[in-house]
Amino acid sequence: MNWKQRQHTFRLSDRDRPGPTGLVFDIQRFAVHDGGGIRTLVFLKGCPLGCQWCQNPESMNPAPEIMRIPHHCISCVKCMTLCPQQAITSSATGEIVLDRSRCDLCGDCVAGCYAGSMLSSRRPFFAKNCAGFISL
Repeated sequence: MNWKQRQHTFRLSDRDRPGPTGLVFDIQRFAVHDGGGIRTLVFLKGCPLGCQWCQNPESMNPAPEIMRIPHHCISCVKCMTLCPQQAITSSATGEIVLDRSRCDLCGDCVAGCYAGSMLSSRRPFFAKNCAGFISL
């Protein structure tokens, strides 16, 4: 079943849900790029398109994951000490490396990152809650 067929599938259990949900991996306020005007952008996980010019490849994987912004990292190695699975290591050049195969998504590295370089895409939002959140 492709994404368009899934989009139009209805199950009886769906009627009890509070509305559409999505995994949010970023919310950018005061976005002025990509055209005139000021807007709030909500980035969701699970884009099925796979465009070659995609500026957010982290959005393609629909599963929750820990994301890292290398240019925010201050190399304090706090994330390495907090990771119970030892999924975060340092390379020979001193760069922090995240081994996704060992990561269990506990979020300890995200909570302990001083610089905000580790992020979690595990924030589920319901559409009605998201609309209220971004209109503030």
